[in-house]
Amino acid sequence: MLVFLLFLTLGCANETTPHQPQSRPKVSTPAPTTKPAPQPSKSPSKPAGENTVGLVSTAGADTYKQYCVACHQADGTGMNGMLATDLTDPKVLSKTDAVLLETIRKGVVGNKGQMPAWGATLSDSQMKGVLTYIRVTFQK
Repeated sequence: MLVFLLFLTLGCANETTPHQPQSRPKVSTPAPTTKPAPQPSKSPSKPAGENTVGLVSTAGADTYKQYCVACHQADGTGMNGMLATDLTDPKVLSKTDAVLLETIRKGVVGNKGQMPAWGATLSDSQMKGVLTYIRVTFQK
């Protein structure tokens, strides 16, 4: 019996008992690397069909509904051009973004009345949003 107890004591000395926690090897994780944010490209304005102002946003549609729909109408036709410029007209949509943004910013005085200058009321972002909405919604 004494031999058995001695065997148990010596044989189990190197084993881990359930009461002793096993140490786990430390795993090092690499430090996160940061990449510089991509810079937006500054491409020149392009004709219609090559939208350069971004994706259609709800904000662009909301701005159109708040400031533009009274004259240009929900369908963009401006009552077939009788009330305001027909935004579905390919001649209008073929103008560059820069030209159309300048029109929105400075307004228009013409034979069909006057479009107010929105540059003091709308931010650049809002004007770009409206232009994107017009291009995507009314392009035939």
